[in-house]
Amino acid sequence: MSLFVEKPILFETMHFRGGDYTSDLFFKTIVNNLSYIEEYLSSYDYSIHTIEDVFDFLWLLDFIEMSKELDIFEIDEKSRSKIHELVNTININRKEFVNFIDNDPKFVFTEQNINEPMYWHIYLPKMLSLCFNEYSSSLEQNVFDYIEENLYLNVLSSFDEYQKYYSKHKASFKKLFINLKNTEPFDDQVYTKFLLKNNSIIDAKFLSEQAQFICERAYEEIVKMGLNSEKKEITQAMYFFDEYYELARFYKLKCANKYNVYKPIIKKALTDYVEKYGYRMDFCLTDLKRFLDLLEKDDDVYKFHLLTHTLKGNKYYNNLNWIFETKEQDCLSELFPPMGMIESNNYPIYRQELMNFVLLHNSEILSRIIIHHKLSIDFLQYLFSICSSVQSNYFDNRINIYDEIGGSYEMLRYIYTLKTIKQKDNLLYKALCNGCCVNLCGTIEKILRNIIVKEESDNIYIDESKLTLGQILSKSHNLSSISVCIKYYLKYILLSDEEASTIKEKRPGRNIRNWQMHNSNDKYDKTECNDCVELLYLTISLVGDLYVTSLVHDNK
Repeated sequence: MSLFVEKPILFETMHFRGGDYTSDLFFKTIVNNLSYIEEYLSSYDYSIHTIEDVFDFLWLLDFIEMSKELDIFEIDEKSRSKIHELVNTININRKEFVNFIDNDPKFVFTEQNINEPMYWHIYLPKMLSLCFNEYSSSLEQNVFDYIEENLYLNVLSSFDEYQKYYSKHKASFKKLFINLKNTEPFDDQVYTKFLLKNNSIIDAKFLSEQAQFICERAYEEIVKMGLNSEKKEITQAMYFFDEYYELARFYKLKCANKYNVYKPIIKKALTDYVEKYGYRMDFCLTDLKRFLDLLEKDDDVYKFHLLTHTLKGNKYYNNLNWIFETKEQDCLSELFPPMGMIESNNYPIYRQELMNFVLLHNSEILSRIIIHHKLSIDFLQYLFSICSSVQSNYFDNRINIYDEIGGSYEMLRYIYTLKTIKQKDNLLYKALCNGCCVNLCGTIEKILRNIIVKEESDNIYIDESKLTLGQILSKSHNLSSISVCIKYYLKYILLSDEEASTIKEKRPGRNIRNWQMHNSNDKYDKTECNDCVELLYLTISLVGDLYVTSLVHDNK
């Protein structure tokens, strides 16, 4: 019998090297079911006769990989030893895996052949990676023929995983583009994103030809739409326009000139539309249902700490630090900055884009928690626990932060209630959004100010009344109790980079704090729910740093 069939909960997450939310949940699921796994594997025969057996095979590989990184997880010695013992007993049947795929690739790579397609989507990237890498010389050619004819978008979207294979099979690569001309306009995003990466192992002329087809077709379609300030399609069209314009410039296509001429026309239409209707697009980055379900099943009040911090070895790291780990610059964005984006030495374009993405992603997760019937209450308890700990263990009860943060959180819950019942035009909705932003900006500033008092008051006199946020986040103060990344984010989000220019308009940064506190003419109408969520995430990330700092201090 398949482990997948008997215990499907084990297969709801995967392990990724380096650890993340998903890996941590994968690990927790294993620890919680360790006795069952041990008992089951004691009589497991490792044969592969069904697609469920394939999932077993893939899961066992993940289990082995996870065992190599146990140091990044918090685990008792008994469980650690048990996992290593189990790994030593596993006898992966690689030959049967290859034979099963060779025998009928159509069956293996068709999601309808499994009762729970979601699992197929989880494990498909793993299967493809194995096929194109470890087993590329073992599998029959018909396997790759089928993949290239049916899963070409999957291959292109994660091409870095398969680049080594195509460096040796360049002729096969062109098959991935056979269906490009059969796509509808604007349904070519996977192709577009691939082409923008400019994979050097592929024929440059061929890539340029594909880019030309995409860009010319898109331009004609956008012009045909007759876009103006009365058409709501203008917002989405502008997004596509920028991407195709970027692609045309990247390959130095003649049609880039047409895009350049049309750019001010479509930009003005979008500006007029926004001014008329105040429209803002809301994006859902990913399906978070499975992640939320797993959180709901976890009774640990500190389970939400994963939202802001990751445990590596015996040390917690702020998740925002990820942007510093991305070393390679996006040369395209540096050469052709997105409209309205300003760069500086401290805040290059590529890093600003990463920051915005990270905040958008985490805000999406946080918003789902806020509207969840159970998790919203659990999260409030987490806020109480972590704030109380920081108040007593770090600030020595000098200040109260829970009332402010908890109050902002309750405001957000009510904001989402108004959104749910379609009351965004309600005067209270705007008032709550603006009030919540102002409150959170003030809370962050208060916390930072008191960190400086704690860190520096033994050495120098500090006049708190004259300590501005700009001074707090300047190089004059180390703020050693918090991560470098959170200081970096807060300066960008709350203020702007004063080192970039003496002219405010030429400084990168969202300047939310001053925008809110000075009540800029258009800020009241433009402040939205997501602004509050982002600020709340930064607040709990900041408090999470102090919580980690106080834990380290207690353990000394």
